[in-house]
Amino acid sequence: MNIEIANLKDLDTIFALVKIVTKTMNTQNIYQWDDIYPSYALLKEDIHNKTLFVFKNKGHIVGITVLNEQQEPEYQNISWKYQEGKVLVVHRLCIHPNFQGQGIAKQLMTFTEQYAKSNNYNSIRLDAFKQNENAVLLYKNRKYHQAGIVNFRKGAFYCFEKNVYIE
Repeated sequence: MNIEIANLKDLDTIFALVKIVTKTMNTQNIYQWDDIYPSYALLKEDIHNKTLFVFKNKGHIVGITVLNEQQEPEYQNISWKYQEGKVLVVHRLCIHPNFQGQGIAKQLMTFTEQYAKSNNYNSIRLDAFKQNENAVLLYKNRKYHQAGIVNFRKGAFYCFEKNVYIE
């Protein structure tokens, strides 16, 4: 597992990865991402903030995730189970279609959980597009608790959370 913080020189590669993933999701009738989100500017900001992590396979970026404390305003309407302590939020996790099904998303989530513990977070929160069955299953299989549903521009998203100290 080679996961590291993205550099600005990686931006074009990361944006190309996002575009390939978006196109693939569209062919699967998962209309979660588009030309508006995630944008080049947003990914650049993630890199600038040192919150975008890349998964490399033989030196090539094949997956990404963003880890920060930014909760969407819609999260305020969710009855979160874990209210105490710092909260780490997962955004924009994606894997190149040629590398999906190889456990890379699981490795990125293991990294996320270890990162949360190492940086004194109490819980992890994220949302998953309701129509993205593979993503929803990933989080359920990792024992994330479904806390509610929010609606964003593209539709309904399940909100998940996990206390990093309770297995």
